[in-house]
Amino acid sequence: MEKRTQIWAHRGYSLKYPENTMLAFEQASIHGADGIELDVHLSGDGVPVIIHDNRLERTTNGRGWVEEKSSHELRQLDAGSWKGAEFSDCRIPTLEEVLDWVVKRAPYMTVNLELKRSRGNPSYDRLAQRVLSLVKQYRMLEKVIFSSFQHPLLCILKEMESQAQTGLLVAEPIHQPWVYMKHWKANAYHPDYRLLDLSTLEILQAQGIRVHVYTVNHREAAQKLTSAGVDAMITDCLEDIRDALEEKN
Repeated sequence: MEKRTQIWAHRGYSLKYPENTMLAFEQASIHGADGIELDVHLSGDGVPVIIHDNRLERTTNGRGWVEEKSSHELRQLDAGSWKGAEFSDCRIPTLEEVLDWVVKRAPYMTVNLELKRSRGNPSYDRLAQRVLSLVKQYRMLEKVIFSSFQHPLLCILKEMESQAQTGLLVAEPIHQPWVYMKHWKANAYHPDYRLLDLSTLEILQAQGIRVHVYTVNHREAAQKLTSAGVDAMITDCLEDIRDALEEKN
């Protein structure tokens, strides 16, 4: 049987719904996503919360740094009106809230957790420990991929739990990325899709390294990538990319 490329919804179904909210994740499930990608920061009181930016202004009605607010303060913010008045009830979810939902409502989904570096605290240990603890609590190690542009963070996490699945996010070309991947003991390569060529893909997969590309929002690119055999693609345009792959098949 031919391998099927998975489609992961970038920050949930973020084209139509407020990114990194429960609504966006729920709609991703409804519209056929195989997985969701989400971003994790620590609040000021050490709770893993789901938001992309270090600051609050772009996607909430709050101001300031995420790491300087308590989880209670963050939960009071409107995280949806920036996308549309009808989304004013959306809030910043905690990681625990998302994991609980996946276990109960969408157990088939892969969860790609992108760990974000704190502005004020250069130490990665606390974020890695808190996130890993929750994932293990929900018995989701097999369904979660921990990704980051901060590769030492993933190395620390891997040292804490050898069974953790890690994916290195890259935005610039890497010479012989399979060598780089082995250095960091990573399981998956997460490049900007425009950096990937067929020969590199074949070498990585031949060595047991999965390839998950971001952020694929064009139908033609999606069809070429699935023909090449990438393991998963991350997209904002969930329905359009899903339809493009169904059309090709």
